Order: sequence, then C-alpha cells, then structure tokens
Amino acid sequence: MALENLESLDAVYDVTIAYGQTRLPNRRGLAPNMFEFCCGSPAAKTLSVHVKRYPAEQLHKNSRKELQDWIIQAYYEKDKLLDEFHKTGEFPDPVSVNEPAVSLFRTLPPT
Repeated sequence: MALENLESLDAVYDVTIAYGQTRLPNRRGLAPNMFEFCCGSPAAKTLSVHVKRYPAEQLHKNSRKELQDWIIQAYYEKDKLLDEFHKTGEFPDPVSVNEPAVSLFRTLPPT
C-alpha cells in the first residue's frame, strides 16, 4: 500500500473469517472448499466474521516503517483472534450471534 494513497481513505477495515470446520480434528487452519461448506456436516457450515474499523487518523502513515509496524501488529492481533476462535468456537466480544441461515437458492444468480 503506497503511503500517498492513504490520504484518500477515511478508514481501513480489517476482516477476519473463521470456518467452523477448522475446529474439527486434523482440520485446524484448513478452510473448507465450497462443496464441504455447503454440503458438509453442521460443524462445517458455520462461519464467523470479525470486522474491525481503523479510522484513517489512527493509521501510522508518517513513514513506511511506522505503517509496516502497524500492519505487523494488525496481523499479530488477527492471529490472537483465530487462536481464541479455535479454543472457544467464537471470536471474543461477539456483536451479532446466530444469524439466520440463508438458503443456497437465495445465493445463486437468477437464470
């Protein structure tokens, strides 16, 4: 990401996605493929999303080194989030839980 391009941003969104299947034995870190996700066991069909917004003012954009350090720290925090997910099955401090499932039919484009 070029430092000069950050001026046009009002925020950066950090999105972390975790699949329930990655908590099954021998599957840690292995995201399911589309077939496994749609047609697999109920544990394989769970999806957790963690979104964090960083306002532009919080971005360390005074130098390339500061921005690199900020990105490294953001990934360190993502690793901690995923560790927590693998231990407990959810991200810490959930805002919305157990949203209703969307049928596969509603996700397909019209023919």
